[in-house]
Amino acid sequence: MKPSSPLVLLLGLSVLLLGVSTQGRAAPKWLVGQSDGFVVYSNDSARATRGVVEELRDARSLFEKLFPSFGARRSIPIRVVVCSGSSTIKTFSRLYEDKPTTFGGLFFNDFEGPTIIINTSGDWEFTRQTVYHEYIHYLTSHTNRYLPPWLSEGLAELFSTIEPRTDGRIEVGNPVPYGAQTYQENKPIPFERFFTVTRYSPEYNSRKHGRGQFYAQSWLLLHYLKFGETDLPETALGALVKRALLDGIVTETTLQETLGMDYDQLGRELDRYSRRGTFLRRIYELSQEERHFELDLRRASEGEVNLLIGSLLLYNRGPSEAYSKLAYAAQQLPDSPLAHAYQGYHALRQDQPEYALESFGKAVELGSESPHTLVAYVRSWIKVHDPSGSISRNLITKEDTSILLGHLFKARQIAGAFDKGLYQQIGAVWLRSKVEPNDKHMGALSEGLSVFPEDDLTAYYLALYFERAERYPEAKAMVDRYYPHSVSGEALQAYRKLDQRLVTRLAAKDGSGS
Repeated sequence: MKPSSPLVLLLGLSVLLLGVSTQGRAAPKWLVGQSDGFVVYSNDSARATRGVVEELRDARSLFEKLFPSFGARRSIPIRVVVCSGSSTIKTFSRLYEDKPTTFGGLFFNDFEGPTIIINTSGDWEFTRQTVYHEYIHYLTSHTNRYLPPWLSEGLAELFSTIEPRTDGRIEVGNPVPYGAQTYQENKPIPFERFFTVTRYSPEYNSRKHGRGQFYAQSWLLLHYLKFGETDLPETALGALVKRALLDGIVTETTLQETLGMDYDQLGRELDRYSRRGTFLRRIYELSQEERHFELDLRRASEGEVNLLIGSLLLYNRGPSEAYSKLAYAAQQLPDSPLAHAYQGYHALRQDQPEYALESFGKAVELGSESPHTLVAYVRSWIKVHDPSGSISRNLITKEDTSILLGHLFKARQIAGAFDKGLYQQIGAVWLRSKVEPNDKHMGALSEGLSVFPEDDLTAYYLALYFERAERYPEAKAMVDRYYPHSVSGEALQAYRKLDQRLVTRLAAKDGSGS
């Protein structure tokens, strides 16, 4: 007999527990509202909530003013959760030695996108730097272009120490703790290596191999170019950033053309700059238009609160902890695509793809515009119809291919290159379809690799396409970019098998003289 759907079980549980919830204690008082790029939940006062969101909004406005290359508005809003104290934080925070943790601020990417949690009665000042570092990563993540790590981390570090002032202005340029000291006490990374570091490089991942030095050097370079007392024009940093975005890499020629310096000259300048001991700060004032902000807050329903807490528990503690909260949300918000989507994420965490597909399908039927939900629907569909992960041809009919790709390209239209999972699922559909893909179809995967060049799964699908088209040299070149140095786990085994097949087929082709 087919087991009952988790959705049905959750609803049953919610009916049993509803009396306890409503009669035993009142639900916490939460506010909810939306503003330009923010979805806000708060159990603090409306005034304190607006102050927090205004600070985030002002930081975003200033960042986009100073770095207009990143000025496009995000189509995926950021969720801001404002908590009035540690007791609230402990209801959904991660556990350490079976006890809830607490913090002043936290940034993470939830199933449906980025989330910032701020404890207004905690040490927000202490954690602001970490939160703003990740916040800047969010602001730079939707350019549809690849940001090399030196630029991505340099911008995040540079802006992580901003100081909002009581007069509404913002101070930028405060040094990161131990940044200059770290740079001085360690051997600088040679620039021919520094500008080519990837997220797989030991300098980026390992403290033993200079991770702290890489961050320090990235911050120092951008601080020098933006705030240093130099003879460089004001546009120098902007010109270098523009070239890095266009070319994806910085060479010595790039430096000479944008800064008028070679590697050695830039190294001497940074060494001198790090030893000065003082770093200039600048104070910026935003215009009324740049500071314009409206945030209408209302009392959140019990269903909205349950969905919020349940989603946070699902991410931080797992499906068992989130079970009852998501049950209430499913019952109380039957027409909410988001409530059904989180049922899907819950089912995926429980390794129940059939029920995940049912839930995501309901969210889509209700008109979900969430790119994450659309991609998750396709991922669940493939898990259900190809449970072994065989990537067999002719598995997906022409009609289903059109439907699945329609969801994926809708997500792409809404949010652009928002996540590498989008391109992975495009590849997953095409390589299983009865419709024979061509280079035009595979162009989406090439686009994905231009934005996420370290995405070994999308690269694997593209290499598999080349193999099936008997374009073995192109397939082998793609495999060699990633195998064995940049893949691990199940991907390592898949790459190994593909590489062995390609070596055999290339040898046979050479032997035949063709």
